[in-house]
Amino acid sequence: MVLAAIPMLLSAFRSFAIENIHTNLLEDDLLMNELKGAGEIQKILDHYQITGQLRQDMFDLQEIRNEIIHPIPKATGTKDNWPDYLRRIKRMGLLDETGRAGSHFDTLYQVCSLRLFRWAAGVVASAVQFIDKTSPELQPLSLAKNFTILTSI
Repeated sequence: MVLAAIPMLLSAFRSFAIENIHTNLLEDDLLMNELKGAGEIQKILDHYQITGQLRQDMFDLQEIRNEIIHPIPKATGTKDNWPDYLRRIKRMGLLDETGRAGSHFDTLYQVCSLRLFRWAAGVVASAVQFIDKTSPELQPLSLAKNFTILTSI
C-alpha cells in the first residue's frame, strides 16, 4: 500500500496546488510552465513560501517518492540499507525494521511502513492547510480534511 500511496500523495498535493492557483485566480503562466518539469514540489513550496520543518518534511517525502519510483537495485552502502541523505526519517522511527541487530530489510521494504504512510499523509495535509490559508479572502478548497482522514488509517 505505501509503495503506491506515497507517490499518489505527492501527485495529489501537486494537483491541489495547481487547482488552487486556477481557482483563486492566481494563475501565473511562468509558474505553470515551470510545474511541467522536474522539481515541481520545490517550485510549489517556493511559490507558497512554505519554509521550516514543513519544507524539510516535503523534501524528504519527495526523496522517498523518488526512491520508490526510481529504485536502484543495489545496496545503499550503509550497514542498515538506508540512504544517508534520508537518515532523519530513520531516526524518526517511521520505517519497517527487522528488530534484529545486524539484519536489515532492503530500502524498499523499509518504506513499506504504515507509520511512514501516516506521517506522509500528515505532512501533505499540513502543506495543503498552509496553502489553504494563503488566500483567506478567497474560498479555500478545504481538501486538507481528506488528507487528515488518511492519517487515522
